[in-house]
Amino acid sequence: WCHNNQDTLRADLYAGVEDAYRSEAPDVVEEAGFRVLEYNQSTRRLDDPVEWGRLPWHFLDHVGKRVILPSSFTDGPRQMYKSYQDSMAIVREFGKPDIFLTMTCNPEWKEIRDQIAEHQNPPDRPDIVARVWNQKLRALLHDLDEGVLGRILARIYVVEFQKRGLPHAHILIILAEEDKPRTRDLINKMVSCEIPDGNELHDA
Repeated sequence: WCHNNQDTLRADLYAGVEDAYRSEAPDVVEEAGFRVLEYNQSTRRLDDPVEWGRLPWHFLDHVGKRVILPSSFTDGPRQMYKSYQDSMAIVREFGKPDIFLTMTCNPEWKEIRDQIAEHQNPPDRPDIVARVWNQKLRALLHDLDEGVLGRILARIYVVEFQKRGLPHAHILIILAEEDKPRTRDLINKMVSCEIPDGNELHDA
């Protein structure tokens, strides 16, 4: 019976079970990373031997100590500050950004709907949403690098996730001097607003 009913036994078809796993697994991985950093503070020269030497030996097992996260720890304060400094260095070298572009994920994309079960919604399968999103983001970045908006000197982007689980990207673009949009006509070529066709796109 189990062999013939594999499609009904998949964990990803049961939102509660899959959500519990997705919520717990990253915490387990992150906790393991914390432990490695905590037990190797001295090898990273993050301990303060002077302060430790001032304490009576019988207090050492009970005293609290802070754990400093290196810049290699994703989303840690040092990594965020390092990324900020890198971004500021790019601006100092190439000038202020010319375009602020935001790309959002549409849960009604055909590539997403075709890969999930009929009774599921896109937030039930963040793995599929993330894969489709990443492919489309890479395609957009490739088009930008190919010069669809002009020759790019530098770009910076960050991906954020909404509370409902859908990603979006904020992209800063610095264009070459000859391609900077300095007139109204050039700006209108880059930016447009249209009312979608009522028979096709209003529901999306």
